[in-house]
Amino acid sequence: MERPLAVLGFSFFLALTLGTLLTLNLTLALAALCLLAFLVGLCLRPLRNNKRLMAALFAAFAAFSVLGAKEALVFRPLQQWDGQTVHLKLEALNYSTDPDDRIGIGVRVLEGDLPAGTKLALNAGAWGIDCEPYDILEGDFEVAAVRDPGERIYDYDKSLGIMLDIVPASYNAEESITVTPPESRPLMARVLALRRAARMAIYSQPGMEDVRNVMAGMAFGFTSGISAETTRMFRALGMSHLLAVSGLHTALLAQLMLALLRFVKAPRRASALLTAGFVLLFVALTGFTPSAVRAGVMSIVLLLGLLFGREPDSLNSLGLALLVITLPNPYAVCDVGLLLSAAATFGILVLHPPLQRATAGRLKEKGGVWARLARPVNAVMVTLAATLPTLPVIVVVFQSVSLLSPLSNLLLVPLSSVVTAAACLGAFLSLAGVPVLTEAAFWVGKTAARLLLWIARALDSLPAVSVDTDRLFLLVGIPAALALLVVGYRLLGKRGLRVAALWSVIALCGGILANGVFMRGVTTLTVLPSYGAAAVMVERDGRTGLVLMGGQEAAEAASYILRSGSQRALDFLLIADADDGSAFGSPLIVHAVPVENLITSREGAYRQTLQALPIEGQTLYLDEGAVSFWGDCRAERLPNGFLRLTLGGTRVLFCPPGGNAASLDTGQRQTNLAVFTSAAPRNVEALTTQAGVLSVDAEMLPFAEKGVPRGVYPVENTAEEGVTVYTRGKGDVAFARF
Repeated sequence: MERPLAVLGFSFFLALTLGTLLTLNLTLALAALCLLAFLVGLCLRPLRNNKRLMAALFAAFAAFSVLGAKEALVFRPLQQWDGQTVHLKLEALNYSTDPDDRIGIGVRVLEGDLPAGTKLALNAGAWGIDCEPYDILEGDFEVAAVRDPGERIYDYDKSLGIMLDIVPASYNAEESITVTPPESRPLMARVLALRRAARMAIYSQPGMEDVRNVMAGMAFGFTSGISAETTRMFRALGMSHLLAVSGLHTALLAQLMLALLRFVKAPRRASALLTAGFVLLFVALTGFTPSAVRAGVMSIVLLLGLLFGREPDSLNSLGLALLVITLPNPYAVCDVGLLLSAAATFGILVLHPPLQRATAGRLKEKGGVWARLARPVNAVMVTLAATLPTLPVIVVVFQSVSLLSPLSNLLLVPLSSVVTAAACLGAFLSLAGVPVLTEAAFWVGKTAARLLLWIARALDSLPAVSVDTDRLFLLVGIPAALALLVVGYRLLGKRGLRVAALWSVIALCGGILANGVFMRGVTTLTVLPSYGAAAVMVERDGRTGLVLMGGQEAAEAASYILRSGSQRALDFLLIADADDGSAFGSPLIVHAVPVENLITSREGAYRQTLQALPIEGQTLYLDEGAVSFWGDCRAERLPNGFLRLTLGGTRVLFCPPGGNAASLDTGQRQTNLAVFTSAAPRNVEALTTQAGVLSVDAEMLPFAEKGVPRGVYPVENTAEEGVTVYTRGKGDVAFARF
């Protein structure tokens, strides 16, 4: 069978990806179906002779089985420890002060109530626990289950091997948790120290304050310091992969190292061996991110081919890399970076050759002036080939598609390569104590980084940079366009491919235009999943506002969405009551995106927190009367903590936790949409409404649903996902899940 590792690796990887998006029962059912199909194939000669099909079925069966077994036998049994206090002896896997450990540092169980070898997340720094890699921690800890959205297997923490979260059982953790240095530390401890020193080399360099976070992120994967605005801008341009270590950067540094060794006349085999060692070290310095591991394995396979005088197959190498990453940890496919990296690499290997022959190759054949265009056209084809396979991942995860992604990649990828190479070289030269060369390398890096950010801001300022994919025509149109290209090529060859491509572009552009016309004047309210609080995004004609109620969880949920979305700014932030816990969490919002106006109350426990927010416009107070916005919209505070938004002729009533609907007068009880925070208010039957949204978490949903009138009007809930409501401001309400 030709390219066996490619067939096995891709089939295993795709099956794992599908399995994480399903429930455990469906995953196990698919494993049984694949096994049945494989056994049937063994009995039928035509199928048995199709080795690729049989290999793909076996790999899919293995993937679903491994994932299901890991979920059923390891992950879910461990979640039963949620809320319990356990005594553990742990091994720290990182520095407690590492700012990039968003979920806490990884710790491994050595002894105690939990199974040995279980990896946990401990936010040691926040509890005042000072530890270094491979220190021994011992004491009592309280266990918290990893939050899992619904019944799906997918969860980002799992991609890091994290099975549970823990916190010290005692508030005085410095005394209750003992930290003991080990008798000896493994080699990885020195690698982690080197990683930390490389970051400090970049941050301590003077004159780079405006770009050092971007340089550290691109070179070594330190992303905590990158601003939310920069993250949003690169996501809108389809360039998120540039802000962290990617396969592109790993492959680039490997090529530069190999070229340098060959330039100094090092023997071919020695050059390959030294470069392989350098790649392994660099992947370790990045923290073994899955995308860097993927590129590292491929690079090492290529270098081993040079070492032994064999020509490696790139698709086989990619398949092997995916197996190396996912076999020990099937949850690795929950890492979006790995999905994007694998998809882009597959596109370059499979789609680029035919695209290159059809465009740049023909230009070369024509010669003359046309031949000069071959190189830039080929660069565009590489970008297009890498972008197309990533679209499904981008649509599902980021819910937006960048319209400028091909142009952004063409302009920014070369500069990002310069930034990465210069930052890595500067850090290593700084650690080696060569100040003159260090300054020269960092000067090149910071100059390229500033130019990169300038171009990114210029592109981001253009209209229609990205399109949200919560529109049905995009979710259907993009896969349909890709299918049409395949059908056109199969039926009519290259001519059919060109015709299909033309009509696909026309259809998608027409859909975007028609959607813009149809949605003009439509107000969208998106009630976000916020664990019992209420966080509602209000959008109309390119403007966005945010309403928070019920607790700090509302601000946390909204800030996460704002950081991962394409919103450039909020037109207003509305917190009806300064005593509300969401006011305490309001700084999370302004750290995520700029806020133009603040709408709140003048007095309250958290009024000073609200007054300190860096609002760019003005602060408007609801206790001084109704506040108008967007021409025909207004917000007004009602008795007992209720809030009413009037959007044209559509009324939306926000019900606070513990509210009493009987405190409202007859006119205030009549609404088109009611948003219930954590539970329906007392005397909810007094409300007259067309529809309701229950903002509640999955654990409390069964109890909260008992308080909602049944069969009187439709009620959606945010227990597993957000709820989107559309209105044209005429008293109309239409639901759409996302």
